[in-house]
Amino acid sequence: MVSMVRKSVLSSEVIINCSPVKVWKIISSPNNLNHGHPFCKANTFQKWGKVGARDTIKYYNNLVLNRYFIEWRKGKGYDLIIAKGNQNLAKVTWEILEIEKDVSKLKISLNIYAEIALKKYPFCIVPFIKQIYFLPNMNKYLLSVVKGFKYYIETGNDVKENQFDNNPMFSL
Repeated sequence: MVSMVRKSVLSSEVIINCSPVKVWKIISSPNNLNHGHPFCKANTFQKWGKVGARDTIKYYNNLVLNRYFIEWRKGKGYDLIIAKGNQNLAKVTWEILEIEKDVSKLKISLNIYAEIALKKYPFCIVPFIKQIYFLPNMNKYLLSVVKGFKYYIETGNDVKENQFDNNPMFSL
C-alpha cells in the first residue's frame, strides 16, 4: 500500500501602512521574529541574508523548529522550509506587495504536510485531527503572525506573548 501525503495550503495577509522598502528591511533582518512574532520566545540565526540562510525559532511552549531559506527575492520576499530535526514539515512564502507608495501588503503562505506533522497520532484519526484541530489552529497562527508584523512595523513596539490570541500548538 502506497502512503499518500497531501499538502495543505494556508495563507494570511495584512495591509501595512508603510513602504515595501521598510517592510522588507524588517522581515529581512536577522532575528526578526523576536519583534513581530507573538508566539516566538527566541529567534536566533546561524547564517543570514540570502539563499542558504538558516535560523531557529523557539516557541513559548518550548517547541523548536528550524528555518532553511531556499529563495531570497530582495525587496519582495523569500521562501523557506520549516523542519523539525531532519523532517521537513512545510514550505513558507513571505511576500511583500506594493499597494500604494506608503502602503504594502504582507502575505505569508504555508504549504504544510499535515500528515507528517501529525505522524505521532494513529493514521486512522489523523484526518479528523487535521480538520478539527490542526488546520484551524494553523490558520489562527498565520493570522496572528501577520498581525504581529503589522503591529511591529507600524508602531515600532515589539509584540507581546500571545498578543492577538493564544494558540494551543505554540503557546503555554
